[in-house]
Amino acid sequence: MGNQDEYLRNFTVLLTEKGVVPLTDPMQIAVYNELCSGSKRPSDISASLGIPSSSLHFVLDKMTDSGVIVRFKPDAEKKSVYYSNLALKIAGSEQPAEGAAAACEEAFRDPSRYYSGMSSVANMLDFYSAEIGLSLDQLRLKYADELADSMKTDIGNGNLEDSIMKVREVFSRTTGFKFSVFALNPLTLVFEGDRIMSSKMDMLTEFVRRAVSNATGRYYERVSVEDFGSDDFARFKVVFDRAEQKSEPYINMSLPQNGEISRFIMVELDGEVGLITSPVQIDIVDAVYERPLCITDIVNKVEAPRSTVTSNILRMVEDGVISVFYSESGTAYYGMSCSILMKKSRGINRDSAEIHSILASTKAKENAFMEGYLLFLLSSLKGLGFDTDYMMVVLGAKYMRVAGNDGPRNFDVFFGKMSDIAKAIGLSLNVVSVYPLT
Repeated sequence: MGNQDEYLRNFTVLLTEKGVVPLTDPMQIAVYNELCSGSKRPSDISASLGIPSSSLHFVLDKMTDSGVIVRFKPDAEKKSVYYSNLALKIAGSEQPAEGAAAACEEAFRDPSRYYSGMSSVANMLDFYSAEIGLSLDQLRLKYADELADSMKTDIGNGNLEDSIMKVREVFSRTTGFKFSVFALNPLTLVFEGDRIMSSKMDMLTEFVRRAVSNATGRYYERVSVEDFGSDDFARFKVVFDRAEQKSEPYINMSLPQNGEISRFIMVELDGEVGLITSPVQIDIVDAVYERPLCITDIVNKVEAPRSTVTSNILRMVEDGVISVFYSESGTAYYGMSCSILMKKSRGINRDSAEIHSILASTKAKENAFMEGYLLFLLSSLKGLGFDTDYMMVVLGAKYMRVAGNDGPRNFDVFFGKMSDIAKAIGLSLNVVSVYPLT
């Protein structure tokens, strides 16, 4: 990979009062992550990250101006200045865990082993994101919180002993997993299920934590998680305890989203997630997405000088984003060499009616937790201005590659699973003829 700013492996996508913006500077990402644990003084940040004070103040000023962090004085009579985050993380890159690729291959080889329908697509997306290092942690937790909030009336209010029994019933019906109460002080639960549960523990424990906090009126936080499972069975002992409620950044979304919308594209390249932020390169990707084009056709589609387009194409070829093909006459054609995951091209849509409908549908159905997660994720990203159809195409293509090796040989089974993927993005597949496949 090249070292150009236009294509970056290390990135974070944030929701700020100024809209959805990518954070690509490693130092700014480090500062943002440091402030996720709470407000801090510049000296504390400098000591923790090992950043010289002079360099840090430049970074802090830049992040404050962009609306990512906020500067304040807790005590007006003292000189101490603190900084805290004023943005919420939507997505980002991370180092894929060891064994993530093998786990993903298994999930795609047999999608119906643990789930069916859209839930199996959600599971595939879950493992694929882990394989390429695409972090959607905050949206996962947000889904768990909002689903728990939608069930406040169903669970009701009461003391911990009564509430945990109601939460257990709702949890089992919604997720298909179960937990038992090991102790009430501190609240200790034992979660049990098939081994696929292990990859969902962040959402599952957050759902329970939020539901218990809502029902008892007391804030709980997850203290520890111990894995006592085996290769075939998942078992976790999770401890929750009373704590002071942590305040989240308040983002005033009623402010007008002025200024130009930040355009960027998340892509998968060589098995890792990356970000394209250059406007010229984004236009080039749009131009060659459907089919390879020669340089003249690309220049005609991209509103930029030929020299600018050419230099960017050569850089994208070097980075592996674009591939070059040669016709029999020797003409060079340029096409996509990476997979588009999602594209940010629109402003924010604040209408939450679709989200509320998804949550209502999820809580009304049995074992709909993962199906609800997929729909919630796609709807949330769409509301934030992302085109996510690309991601479903990538999942379908990956499934077809795996199925071509040792997947279902029966056409009806294969087509049925592909229809499930199509349904997730609002499409329908129908067979007109099998030969040729129409």
